[in-house]
Amino acid sequence: MPKDLELDWLENLWERRDRLELIKDLQFQLEESSEWSAEWETEREQSELERRRLQQRSTLRYTLADKSIPDFTGPFETKVARLRLAAQNPISAELCSICTDIPHRLISDIPLLGRGAACDLCRLISRLSQKLHSQYCMRLHILVQPPYLKTRRKTQQTWEQRLRFYADPDPKTAILDRKAIFHVLPDTKNKIYFLLLREWLEDCTLRHGNHADHFRLDPELPTRVLDVGDRTRLRLHCTEGEKGTYIALSHRWGKAATFSTTRENIKEFCQGIEIGKLPKTFQDAVEVTQELGIRFLWIDSLCIIQNDREDWERESKRMERVFASAYCTIAATSAKDCTEGFLRRQPVKHCVRLADGETNYEYHIHSSGVDDDFNRDVEKGILNQRAWVFQERALSRRIIHFTAAQTYWECGSVIRSECLIDSFRQLDWLGDSNFPQTASRLLPEISDSMFTDIFARYSSLDITNLEDRPVAIQGLESRLAEFYRTNSVYGILECFLHRSLLWQRSSNTTMQPIKFKDRKVPSWSWMAYAGEIRYGAEHGWNQIGITGSSSDLKLDAGGRRIIAPIADFVQGCRIERVANTNCRLIDPNDELAGWIRFDQNDVLDVKALGCILIGQGAKEWGKYAGVSWDLGDSPCNYVLLVTLALQKNIERDSFRRVGVAVIQEQVLLLRKLRRRVHLI
Repeated sequence: MPKDLELDWLENLWERRDRLELIKDLQFQLEESSEWSAEWETEREQSELERRRLQQRSTLRYTLADKSIPDFTGPFETKVARLRLAAQNPISAELCSICTDIPHRLISDIPLLGRGAACDLCRLISRLSQKLHSQYCMRLHILVQPPYLKTRRKTQQTWEQRLRFYADPDPKTAILDRKAIFHVLPDTKNKIYFLLLREWLEDCTLRHGNHADHFRLDPELPTRVLDVGDRTRLRLHCTEGEKGTYIALSHRWGKAATFSTTRENIKEFCQGIEIGKLPKTFQDAVEVTQELGIRFLWIDSLCIIQNDREDWERESKRMERVFASAYCTIAATSAKDCTEGFLRRQPVKHCVRLADGETNYEYHIHSSGVDDDFNRDVEKGILNQRAWVFQERALSRRIIHFTAAQTYWECGSVIRSECLIDSFRQLDWLGDSNFPQTASRLLPEISDSMFTDIFARYSSLDITNLEDRPVAIQGLESRLAEFYRTNSVYGILECFLHRSLLWQRSSNTTMQPIKFKDRKVPSWSWMAYAGEIRYGAEHGWNQIGITGSSSDLKLDAGGRRIIAPIADFVQGCRIERVANTNCRLIDPNDELAGWIRFDQNDVLDVKALGCILIGQGAKEWGKYAGVSWDLGDSPCNYVLLVTLALQKNIERDSFRRVGVAVIQEQVLLLRKLRRRVHLI
């Protein structure tokens, strides 16, 4: 961008607070604007629209530029809009009568004509609508509700789809009038793109109180960081307790061989690395860090010695501090691996060029058939399906998500999109920059069950090396243990011992044990298995009928064994499989006495099983397992099913977990003298 244009942009900026406050308020303004319908329009309104249409016959001056549209863009968007996209489409000199009405919010009932449409713009709308709506839709309504055109299928069951239109304005009139136009997103290589990112960071630092104390003083740097102060060459820097500001990269390794630091090349990397030799994702991360004015960058594969197990173990335990102390986390949300990069745009697929007969100025109208969709672009993005990324996002104070569609900002106070249209407050605990204190304060009713949601969500994510399952959430688990003021052992919180132990596999697919080389994960921990879990009912612990818990259940001092009394089934009970991979417990009278869900393979021999009592409750197993409501009215026990451990070199009376169950009290028989066993 020319220097004079950048200075002009800076000189004409509104006060930062005023501008971003206006952006924040935009959603409320839009909600206040009403939808127009053909039935609501009066003859007077029709006459006024006709008068305006004659004044601007067959030209589209501002693209949806009507005085009723809220003015929110200001100089920032005006300057962005000057960077016009060079369109390849031929110029369409005039709009048809239907499209001329669109800026004045007149609803049109038009056929889907495709190539037979009267002008390029209505042909564009028709083509997009045919993609978005059913093939049986022959006519549609167009409703103008800034910042969208809405196409409504004209059927008995109406269905809406919003189309977003962007335009570059006449720079002479736009600067004076500051109409609400929507620009084509700037190229990510353009300086104005990074000005927006710096604006987000600066506004958050100054205005969001949950960050003020943290960023007042520089934190201690991680053990190693990349010094990116040189534009062409970076180096690996060993910090030795130094303090400073750094950015952390959250990325997907993928199947491609990752450029990494090893014991063999660490000295070379400390001397220097040519930026051009880095994979594309790392190059993009370096560029973003430099453009944000930050000297240091942390990338896991380069700042941890990958073939040094001792270094890897030590640094992986510091993940909480690395992401929590970072000035910002940049997330390569759209990149499949380190070679793909994330500073790229999806090409504009739909474009119409229009000429203004009065000013001889060409307008470029671009459209996409999608809205800002944080859930689609970020939550469901390929990066956030990875287990390692789960805690990186939760521990980060603020994140810039680089998606294929656009760039998003996320912190504990707000989520913003690059389009500068939608801005809403963060509600999910993943975006809590002071996790989990803020979420607990805002939603105290979920405080005691928050860990179950966290562990269940984490268990559903992909992880390449299954042995990393306990490690990839270690920082988040430590944060939870600190919050609850308790100990946590492999996802089992001591202060919620009974509730923590009563996890079950989530799907009809059985779980598989993970073969660990360097650690012993107990059978009663869900981290010992590959597969998704859940905890009882979706509506909370109290609603699954638990009314009491066993006081005889304890975690030993070393945190590796559960010590508890064991019970047997009464003679004559049997176990039957059912279609949904649960099993039924049948009592000696051939009545249903309980439901069982095994972790792995079903154990149908009742004599091989023992029960460790977790809690007592009513007949609410249906809410817990989602399988049946037909248990009797007698009290039920929630139990862990165990079987004798047959491994070598283990002490006597050692058992391992094989599943969970809810069973009626009368079919349990405590062993003589309430013998206590070890669950390993």
